[in-house]
Amino acid sequence: MAERLAEKVCAVVVRGVADALEVLVFRHPLAGVQIVKGTREAREAIVAGALRELAEEAGIVEGVSGALLCSSSAIVPGQLWHFVLAETASLPESWTFDTADDGGHRFEFFWWRLDAEPDFEWQAEFVRALHLVREAVGAMPPKSDAVMMLSRYAECINTHCFDDVAALIDQDAVFWFGDGSHEGLPAIRAGCETTWHNLVDEIYWLEDVRWIASSVDVASCIYRFHWQAIVGGECRAGSGRGTSVLAWRRGRWKIIHEHLSALPG
Repeated sequence: MAERLAEKVCAVVVRGVADALEVLVFRHPLAGVQIVKGTREAREAIVAGALRELAEEAGIVEGVSGALLCSSSAIVPGQLWHFVLAETASLPESWTFDTADDGGHRFEFFWWRLDAEPDFEWQAEFVRALHLVREAVGAMPPKSDAVMMLSRYAECINTHCFDDVAALIDQDAVFWFGDGSHEGLPAIRAGCETTWHNLVDEIYWLEDVRWIASSVDVASCIYRFHWQAIVGGECRAGSGRGTSVLAWRRGRWKIIHEHLSALPG
């Protein structure tokens, strides 16, 4: 029986271009340099949770939007960290914010070069987090709105409401799951809803996303998918390999193919 993962949400604010990207960090008075992070609340959307933490820990509340960047269960044992790429209005070079978290602390915010190695002030888990963010941002192809669309899809899947994801899937899409082929939105809906019925309180996420093709009208990526859910009253988990193909349809990106399969052996 698997142990239920504790979910964490991280707000990743990046500024600059190309070789001069910087990420927003803060100095905790007791725990070194960190990225904004907190616990995802029950039934809370991932992006909403990360933006809530950004407001609570940094005081950033206006003109903020976000999209899921990546997720990882390799930062801290027993935890699943979701990283949300947050867009904000122009921010100062540095500032302090008094937070009510943990009885009240003053956090000192500043910018860190994304390609710079962490120093002694960084805790081990945030060093791993910084490396993952660096890889995820660096792997984003020029047509990054396709990346954001797939991230939106990965988040919407966790609502277990097909109406939330239907707008992201082409009406003639073909999905290949372990239980067979599903062609067209009605068949894909049936396949998803059957899975959700069998997997209670499921958490689904992608790791190691690699974009292997990208142009103005088509993009494709491969990844590892993971899930955790209550099955027969017990916590179960699984993983496999996936492929997604996106196409530019009527002014927006749509998923036209998804193939999920178990790992060999």
